[in-house]
Amino acid sequence: MKRRLWFVTDSTALGGAEGYLETLLLNADQQQFELGLLLPPRPATQPLIDRAKAHGASIATLDVVHEHGLSLKAVNQAARLFRQLQPDIVHFVVPSPRRAAELVLGAALARVPRRVITFQLVTPIPRFNWLSHHLRLLNRRWQYATLHAGIAVSQGNAQLLLEQFGFPKRRLHTIYNAVDSQRWQPQPRDPATRAAWQIPADVPLLGVVGRLSRQKGHQILFEALPTLWQAQPNLHVALIGEGDLADELRQAAQQLPKPNQVHFVGQQTNMPAALAALDVFVLPSLYEGLSFALLEAMASGQAIVASSTDGTREAISDGIQGLLVEPGQSAALAQAIGRMLSDQSLNQACRQAARQRIQQQFELQTMLQRTFDLYRA
Repeated sequence: MKRRLWFVTDSTALGGAEGYLETLLLNADQQQFELGLLLPPRPATQPLIDRAKAHGASIATLDVVHEHGLSLKAVNQAARLFRQLQPDIVHFVVPSPRRAAELVLGAALARVPRRVITFQLVTPIPRFNWLSHHLRLLNRRWQYATLHAGIAVSQGNAQLLLEQFGFPKRRLHTIYNAVDSQRWQPQPRDPATRAAWQIPADVPLLGVVGRLSRQKGHQILFEALPTLWQAQPNLHVALIGEGDLADELRQAAQQLPKPNQVHFVGQQTNMPAALAALDVFVLPSLYEGLSFALLEAMASGQAIVASSTDGTREAISDGIQGLLVEPGQSAALAQAIGRMLSDQSLNQACRQAARQRIQQQFELQTMLQRTFDLYRA
């Protein structure tokens, strides 16, 4: 008899966490599981809903998005819905530990037999007064005590979950995000990609892949560009992705010395071709869990310059698979990009080592197997 497996999130937009959820859903064994997807009804997540439906998953919506405090009304709503759906397993996928509290507690009240959660991004807890800090900690510990297993996507995130969020150590597993190295691999550059972006074929091109948000550090790259242009006046930049910061970043780009060499190219349907169009992949994030965009670039044999955030420094050793700089340091970022562009021996060695690293430690099948094993525990 098939078990009912529901993937649950309170996300209202698409990003790495939602891509991870979709990867699990599409790869779960439908001989073993009846699949379902529960999330808030939002236009931005409709593509995920459509793909899940096409794969045969049931869809349910609940307009509960955790923000501040705990809504007991929402907990009860979630519990009622879980009793109706009767899942055997729920896997919560959340972008941070502060999300989906009502859904987690609702599943516990409904006595769902197996409850698993993945935290895609964990950042240090902000400073609060003593009472507020301890009340929040007790709240989280209460939530986490109802879960059978938790997944951190990097060792750095796992450490934060244990030390600052009070997640039970015996239930926490570090399972790295991963990609399919057969899908993501080096490929010849297609001139049509740069042509579509209106970027000349013969200029050095940097690329940033990710949501246009403060987390991703686009502004740090903008601060580095004047220095880079002094040595590489023909250097162009492609920002691949969309997000809430789009208008602000466009305005900031117009204030740069060469605004016509910064290109907002939006979401790309053919990401392997987009990566192949780049000379250097740049990830200037201020914080990360373990970026799927980074892993895809590594598997594709890209030259990489990234900020040394949790997860990133577990995938890349500085000077071997790429170059790392401290987050928020635009001068160091400019220096590292300049070095990667000018030192072709380093460039080629990093490309090869990055792909090898993926094949050794970040292969998709390993992530899937270790995750699905938690459903049976």
